[in-house]
Amino acid sequence: MVPQDPKNNRGIWEGIESAVRNLTEQRGELYVITGPLFVGSSVQQLNGRVLVPTHIYKLVYDPKRSEGAAYLVKNVDTKDVQQVSVEEIGKMAGFDFLPGIKSSRFALPNPTPHGYDKHSRRNRSTF
Repeated sequence: MVPQDPKNNRGIWEGIESAVRNLTEQRGELYVITGPLFVGSSVQQLNGRVLVPTHIYKLVYDPKRSEGAAYLVKNVDTKDVQQVSVEEIGKMAGFDFLPGIKSSRFALPNPTPHGYDKHSRRNRSTF
């Protein structure tokens, strides 16, 4: 659990979670890793104790196909989502999520949050 912008949680993040559930129904077993990123020098704190992530990611790995990719969003009220490789998200997090596993990148489904116009979203492939 991390502090998350409420509009982000009810908006684009809800769409990401729905897209991953649908992808799991299509592909079967997937590994999903979700976490925070703290990018830059202006990280906020709540009550002087809890760090507020600047970004949140959801990494999806398909072990049957050796394919992986990650959604990346800023922890703000946004409709923008980026798709990055497993290696890219690992570099940002400073962590090797799939040690010893080479994965090819695949295109994750576009998230479609409830209440958002599908055409107003932007899906970017770079950070």
